[in-house]
Amino acid sequence: MTVTDAYTGLRRGELAGLQWIRTYLDENPRIVVDPQFGALHELNGKLVLGPPKTPANARTVHMPPFLATLLAQHRERNPEPRFVSPRHTAGCAGGPASAAEPGVPPWPTTKRELATADWNAWDTSARTSTTTTHTSPTR
Repeated sequence: MTVTDAYTGLRRGELAGLQWIRTYLDENPRIVVDPQFGALHELNGKLVLGPPKTPANARTVHMPPFLATLLAQHRERNPEPRFVSPRHTAGCAGGPASAAEPGVPPWPTTKRELATADWNAWDTSARTSTTTTHTSPTR
């Protein structure tokens, strides 16, 4: 999900609430941030889908083809979940059955949590020793 964040610019709540029905991996790969259900929010200790931070954040975000390929591979390994990152949506209606701890965000929030987070949602076994650098176009 870190790569998706880096190449799409989605906010943390938008990324955590990202659903497959709004992720298009076709010849025009894009993510649609829905104006009503485009972000995951914590309200009173429960995770709920709601609008993004501002109305302007309801948008279509295009992604590079390599990211669409990574997401397609991720979906093949995880065909059941409604959400792209089921780890982030524990306790959310329509998400996995396990509940998140009340008052604890479902995503890493500190450098220590980021360093020790379980990032096994992405299969790294297929990586080779060669490194490929992807650059985004300048705007």
